[in-house]
Amino acid sequence: MEALLRAIERLERTITLETGALDRNNLAALHEFNHMKSHGLLELKRAIDACQTVDRATFEEEAKAALAGFRAKLERNLDGLRMQLRAVSEIASIIARAIEDHESDGTYTAIREAKVEIQ
Repeated sequence: MEALLRAIERLERTITLETGALDRNNLAALHEFNHMKSHGLLELKRAIDACQTVDRATFEEEAKAALAGFRAKLERNLDGLRMQLRAVSEIASIIARAIEDHESDGTYTAIREAKVEIQ
């Protein structure tokens, strides 16, 4: 049971660090956070599997308390990730519109016609 609680604690720390980075728009370490979360989830799964011998009532009571705080941190992290994804989507839309506007202003049409005449 202690291994499970330690795994949850480490995942909470990782999520808290990532959420802080998202709040500061410091996205440089997102790849590292992803790796840390994947490792933490593997550790969590192994800890849960090891708890098969623990009394179910004890397991549920202790795990439920530990997971409640973790869930709240995950929800806050999810909000930060959603905000970043919306920002990326908006930027992508602006870039796509700029490319469409640029391509439709006739600039490339004139260049294509000039190349045809040269050949």
